[in-house]
Amino acid sequence: MESKLVSIIVPTHNSSKFISKTIYSILNQSYQNFELIIVDDCSTDKTFEILKKLQLKNKKIIKILKTTKNYGTGAGPRNLGIKNSNGELISFNDSDDVWEKNKLKKQMLNYSNKKYIYFCAAKYFINNEKTNFFVNNFRIFLQKFIIKKINKEGFHWFYIYNPVLTSSVLVHKDAFKNNFFDEHIHAREDIDMWVRLRKQNYKLFLNTQTLINIKKRNNSSSSNSRKELVTIVRSLSNIFFKINNFSYLNYFLTGILIKFFLFFVKINYKTMLTTLKKSIAIISIIYFIVFYSPLFWHIGKPLLHHDKFTQNELKSIKNIIVFSGHGKKSYFDITSEHRYNDVLDILKNSERIENIFLIGKLQEIPTQNIIKKLLILEGVEEGVVKLIYQDFDSSVDSLTNIKSNFIDNNIKDAIFSTSPYHSKRASLLWSKHTNINLKFWKSNVQPVKNSFFKYSKNKKLIIYEYCSIMYYKLIGKF
Repeated sequence: MESKLVSIIVPTHNSSKFISKTIYSILNQSYQNFELIIVDDCSTDKTFEILKKLQLKNKKIIKILKTTKNYGTGAGPRNLGIKNSNGELISFNDSDDVWEKNKLKKQMLNYSNKKYIYFCAAKYFINNEKTNFFVNNFRIFLQKFIIKKINKEGFHWFYIYNPVLTSSVLVHKDAFKNNFFDEHIHAREDIDMWVRLRKQNYKLFLNTQTLINIKKRNNSSSSNSRKELVTIVRSLSNIFFKINNFSYLNYFLTGILIKFFLFFVKINYKTMLTTLKKSIAIISIIYFIVFYSPLFWHIGKPLLHHDKFTQNELKSIKNIIVFSGHGKKSYFDITSEHRYNDVLDILKNSERIENIFLIGKLQEIPTQNIIKKLLILEGVEEGVVKLIYQDFDSSVDSLTNIKSNFIDNNIKDAIFSTSPYHSKRASLLWSKHTNINLKFWKSNVQPVKNSFFKYSKNKKLIIYEYCSIMYYKLIGKF
């Protein structure tokens, strides 16, 4: 590949502060079979003088051309450079971009087909600060995705995103036999060129190695960003209407929308970043408070209701009501063990219990049956244990049914056992809808306060109970 002469064309305008570094990055290439053509676009600073000094040291490889008018874009200078080139291959570089030492060599190793546009990935620097790892790698991912689409489906994907970095392009000179950069497009004229070449069946080849450094000067102000947006939209519009193929209108409009979105992100980046950081901090704090603090234990405390019993009350009350079940028919109810233990405690402190009413949801194995069998094994007479099997849509319907059972059995008082967080709602319902003297038993299994950094439990149950209480209040059941 060393035998192929590469013509490197560098358009420049008022670049005296950085042109030397760009030129030296080209002169120091490990691949040395090239000619360097620098086209000065009517610079008004000391750019031309600097170039002449560099030429004195490198006469064999530097050509300096000067345009007769200022084009304002790279189109005219690039065309002049192409017309004065002798190389079989053409390469471009902008006056503020720097090549890595092996840039040309590695691209020449890739080169194999006249009908391909070869280019490479880049590192970006804004005000001499390198963009972060994520941004650089996302850009390469996007380039690969769009290149695949352009090569497979066609030029219209250029409307969405231009993956070609002009400062890294290497292409056979035949590509410019009947093609020159459009000097009437005032910006982004390179996209127009790549679109035309793709329509002539040229394809894209990306070397994912970062072989050039793209230097972007500060243009982050609101006014400059708006100007840049207008320039991009105008350029894409010129290219679209120049092709005059409205079957790709959706790609064109999508590309325009993406540009507006990126503009919005650019001018609001700092605000969005600050807001994002604050949001993450707030969400993290809320998450910690909800899941790893005693907050819900404190919130749930008002739901815990139980009565104090005197010795006489324990001896005088002859009836027990047990409510168990979590309400899901497809699971076995582990709370039945807790209610069973509650009944045993009551029995130990009572002289004689005449009725034990077992209430619960009708699950695959009804918890009433489980508790009844266990109580009988403990010596409770079978006739004392009464099962209520009806499954009702609401606690109020269930309560109405129980109330009728109590009336039928002439029952006026009872000890009630239920899960701790259900006790408050049950107490409100019973006091509102019955005149039965009901005393709530304190279960052996009470919610335990979790410490900070320890996962909190029962959050859904606590929220559900509060929502149920609010609902019943709204419909007038409390």
